[in-house]
Amino acid sequence: QQAISFCGCYPDLNHTHFLNRQRQIEAAGIALQEADAFAELSLISRAEYNYVWRKVDIWTGVKYALKEGRRGPAWNDASLRFFTPIVKAAFEIMPGMTLQWGTSGLPGLPMRLVDDQNEILSYDERKMVFMLSGRTDDFQGSAVGMNTGLELHRRDYDEGGPERDFDTFGLFVEIIVGN
Repeated sequence: QQAISFCGCYPDLNHTHFLNRQRQIEAAGIALQEADAFAELSLISRAEYNYVWRKVDIWTGVKYALKEGRRGPAWNDASLRFFTPIVKAAFEIMPGMTLQWGTSGLPGLPMRLVDDQNEILSYDERKMVFMLSGRTDDFQGSAVGMNTGLELHRRDYDEGGPERDFDTFGLFVEIIVGN
């Protein structure tokens, strides 16, 4: 007998629209604040899918964010776009202990940030984590979680040359105690 669970696809969409109209403020004939309108629209969309088979849990998702705005003469306008595919897999070794792998950005489909107002900030990125995660529900009255693993991180900027890019790895141990 096999235990298969389809947790389904969950789309999510959030947005914010901000509008601020300001009047000119003067003191002693000097303009302290220019009259202008500031407007900004932010949109975040996410879809995810989860599949469970026996002791294996696979989660996939994509996230897209957009920010557009006019901020007046004193500030740069905003025009940002962000996209990332995410994949996570977990295998339960024994109760309370899992082996996990996850990545944001895939080969040929990296995590991407585009800044149309300041192109030097635009980049492609991939981050991968492989870890062993353990947890207990009661350690002297507190829950304890311990994670140890390896993180690989690569970021390639569109402009600025290879001296701005980086390719790093790190080993980590993380202990979380709390209720």
